[in-house]
Amino acid sequence: MDWLDKLGIAQAANKKIRQLSKGMAQRTGLAHCFACAPEILILDEPLSGLDPVGRVEVVDLLANYHSEGGTLLFTSHVLHDVERIADKFVLINKGRVASVKSREDLMSENKSVRIVVYGDSFPTGFIELGGGRAYINVLQQDQWRVLDEIKLLNLQLVSVLPQLTLESLYIEVAGN
Repeated sequence: MDWLDKLGIAQAANKKIRQLSKGMAQRTGLAHCFACAPEILILDEPLSGLDPVGRVEVVDLLANYHSEGGTLLFTSHVLHDVERIADKFVLINKGRVASVKSREDLMSENKSVRIVVYGDSFPTGFIELGGGRAYINVLQQDQWRVLDEIKLLNLQLVSVLPQLTLESLYIEVAGN
């Protein structure tokens, strides 16, 4: 019951699984996994069927489990979520291991960042996204200069993200 409560589905404790939504059924399965206090969790698409709030809650639970020493092995097509949890990535393409990278490998291969801003007008080099947003890709060594320029222009900073993401690596690997 503690895990059902932590996953926000204690009200479903007496219902049959087939009566639950896909997201609630997914949370029920995860509650069962955590209740057993395993040393290793092997999960297939643990975030499937979850709404955005549920995804954040489950990612936080998985990250906490991992940070407390649990070993987590999971598959997912949502690579953004994988980046948030995992410290080692195995990319599989057409049934074969195509790449094995640590978080440090990914970061050391990264040479540029994407800076996204919000405002009314944008300096030369920014690409408009619509809705008052624009971005520019710059080398890491130039990011502070660009951020200073953004501050002087009173633009609102939305994000600064590394360009080499797990998704871009997968696209590169799958394309080869």
